[in-house]
Amino acid sequence: MTEINVTPATATTRADSLLDYTVETIPLLTPDGEASGWLANRRTDSKQVLGVCTERYTLVQNRSLMDTVENAFADNKLGEFTRKEYSMRDGARVYVQYDFKNQLVKLPKVGDDLGLRLILNNSFDRTCRVSFEMGILRLVCTNGLKTLQDEFSLTQKHSDKLDVSRLVDVVAGAVEGFKESTSVFSRLADRSIKQDQGHTILDKLTKAKVIADRNTDKIKIIWNDPSHREDKNRSLWSLYNAVTQFTSHQVEPTSYELAQRINRGTLVALNKASLIEAEFKKLASN
Repeated sequence: MTEINVTPATATTRADSLLDYTVETIPLLTPDGEASGWLANRRTDSKQVLGVCTERYTLVQNRSLMDTVENAFADNKLGEFTRKEYSMRDGARVYVQYDFKNQLVKLPKVGDDLGLRLILNNSFDRTCRVSFEMGILRLVCTNGLKTLQDEFSLTQKHSDKLDVSRLVDVVAGAVEGFKESTSVFSRLADRSIKQDQGHTILDKLTKAKVIADRNTDKIKIIWNDPSHREDKNRSLWSLYNAVTQFTSHQVEPTSYELAQRINRGTLVALNKASLIEAEFKKLASN
């Protein structure tokens, strides 16, 4: 995976973007020169084959996709944003992470400011669909947080029915639902825990394979000695932030998809524990 420079942007210029390449579809032939029935998706600059497909597959170029969503940002008057790009397998699968620090929600109980994050995904190897989802940016430490709001996501197959323009509606819906999506974090902050219960919960998440065993002790170091005063209180919220601090700064730069899986799995487990007492006892008790 390659991490691309963060770009402050109010326009769609991407002179330094490594995602600004085009892909073409060409026939794959048999050794005898006959049509194989398969096509190759090939970069026009490096001639590297990124994946194979059939004629039912529709290419969506990165530039077109990014132009569409960034125009939607302007239409919805979201203001300035920063953009971070991640490329997997030489561009076969990509993620574009947009952060809007001027779109804020406050969590008064813990004194946190949360900003809007929107994540765009595209691929040329059939490993994932065109997708667009909402995330959260914790401003005090720039940790990336997941949300449980699936209704503001868009996932579409690469086919003749692909309607990229729907992204405009998804952007508008995500902005409207942003404040509601943070209620889970307030609930996590309301659930106090003891120091050793944090260790137990992390061990249980490791046993459930949400967190890899090699990473658990590193997260415990952050939990034992919080980097930010907002995390001094012992709660499910500060425990989640110990996890996301580790993934955002130590995992995400080299393994973006792994960081997102850990964040999402942890949030699902902690949210369930905050809602159901029996689940909390199961997760926090030895």
